[in-house]
Amino acid sequence: MRLCIGLIPFCLLACPAPPVPVDGGSQFFDVGSADTTVPFDASHADVAQRPADAGFVADAGPTREAQFPPSFGPVWTQRGQFGALSSLRNHDLDGDGVQDLILGSGHEMANAGHVTALSGRDGEVLWSHETTQDIFGSALIADLGPRPGLEVVIGGRDAELYALDAQTGELLWKFEPFGSAGREADWFNWLALYPIGDLDGDGWQELLTANGGDRTRQEFEARDPGQIVVISSRTGAVLLRALTPDRAETYMSPVLYEDQGRQMLLFGTGGETHRGSLWRISLDLLLETESLESAQELVEPTTHKGVIAPPSLVDLTGDGRLDIVVAAFDGRLLALDGVSNDIIWSHHLDDCETQVTPAIGYFNDDDIPDVFAGFSVGTWPLWSDGKVLAVSGSDGSILYQEDFDQYWGVSSPLAVDLDGDDRHEVIFQMNQIISGQVTRILGAIHSVVDFPSGDRHELLRTDGVSYGTARVVDLDNDGWLEIAFTHAIGGRWTLEVRQLDTPVPQLPSWGEYMGPGGRGIFQTRRRP
Repeated sequence: MRLCIGLIPFCLLACPAPPVPVDGGSQFFDVGSADTTVPFDASHADVAQRPADAGFVADAGPTREAQFPPSFGPVWTQRGQFGALSSLRNHDLDGDGVQDLILGSGHEMANAGHVTALSGRDGEVLWSHETTQDIFGSALIADLGPRPGLEVVIGGRDAELYALDAQTGELLWKFEPFGSAGREADWFNWLALYPIGDLDGDGWQELLTANGGDRTRQEFEARDPGQIVVISSRTGAVLLRALTPDRAETYMSPVLYEDQGRQMLLFGTGGETHRGSLWRISLDLLLETESLESAQELVEPTTHKGVIAPPSLVDLTGDGRLDIVVAAFDGRLLALDGVSNDIIWSHHLDDCETQVTPAIGYFNDDDIPDVFAGFSVGTWPLWSDGKVLAVSGSDGSILYQEDFDQYWGVSSPLAVDLDGDDRHEVIFQMNQIISGQVTRILGAIHSVVDFPSGDRHELLRTDGVSYGTARVVDLDNDGWLEIAFTHAIGGRWTLEVRQLDTPVPQLPSWGEYMGPGGRGIFQTRRRP
């Protein structure tokens, strides 16, 4: 059996990852065993030891001073059962004016997990819904229909997909079939979801997503085709199911964007050991034909590897059209013209692989957005080191590059102006893991890279592994940024909120998984 838990942040939405159980319980790690028998309740999300004034202080904002590098001072900490695999999403769920956080968690081998909502004010558990499999997806939080309030839709392994009441966590529906019955019906992992409007006239928006990746298959064993799926947000019923044109598996969260009035869909095929490509089709054509056979292949495979990381979209050519930046699993980083599909620039990193979505930001002095990407060195599942680099969006020249010995599993990076100089800094996490007969987890480092200098500042070291993409946001609406992130060890997750010591910047930020709103699109803005 393939031992898989979500590894790299986009993979937390997109794919089974290398055999790296973050919450222990296998021969791979000596980090302790997960307690898989005790059901989750509020007592299992015990608040860690912290100062008496933990949480947000109402009058703290006006007295604070900006500082770089940030102090990374703690605001609050929360802990819970299992590993935390999904990237954080936020919304004010309880109406107190503070952004709350939703997290998926689980243990693949234990067939158990949770969807948990936590108060952004102090980390109190607002609600938790128990699941029967690892929930590695990131939550869609939206008003999908005439029912009062918001819905949360989130998925994970073995066709587990849930719609929940965002305020109470009450189950609205669960996709069926799931588990072994779902696998027999060719349903596998659920990836990112997008509302696409009411197609069947019931007053509820439909949801577009991708499904694929059979965790029971061995590395080079034949796989079932991935599929793009449209489902009802009211019932979870399947309205459309289209197989990938190359009949390859899929682990990539789809990306939906507008180009000259048309909705366009990007999807990926292939995996760590199966060839695949990046494809594009108009949403109208997909809905009309109920097929992906007319999709255009944008990135052809060069090896037995595919495209796992969702691409990032940004106007690099100045024509007002979105171009495509994609990091393929074979170590290529490419910028494609969104109109002609020609390669604007490219890099091929030898002996590197990636499951990480590039961050977009301004790192040099021109008005063309730039790119920050992360790679692991070696061949999956035996990665040994890590590599990160910043690339000029205008010509592909390397602005910054750093290698990390015995660090790999870099998270999807974030780009935020933290020092008020109208350039973005980059925040990323990387795990120190020494491979061997028994792989040892030494912890994770959290770093910020200052631009244009390229100086890297280490902010924090944590126990365990940190794979979900962090969230940079003004949680308490006081005009100052915080960062929320997770790490896990010994069968328990920890969620921390820390201070970034900077006011909300004027520059648009790439502050969460897949950028603003989780849609993979950077809105270019000329800097002052």
